[in-house]
Amino acid sequence: MYTKVQSWGGSQGIRLPKKLIDMMGIQINESVELIADRNRIIIQKPKKYDLKTLFSGYAEEKPEEFWDGPKGREVW
Repeated sequence: MYTKVQSWGGSQGIRLPKKLIDMMGIQINESVELIADRNRIIIQKPKKYDLKTLFSGYAEEKPEEFWDGPKGREVW
């Protein structure tokens, strides 16, 4: 498929054919991710993450407390 870069106000843009949008399952006003890779632009649906997945390998550690009192001329 081919399309042209067109001027839209102060910006440039391309129109994506409906057939392509339907093939990708993209809805109107849905965000997409753009990736510049040398001489091409990749348009893809963004990856969806949830907090449970992001922190699945994270073990909660509480920091050790180091408190020996003042070490200089601190005012208390």
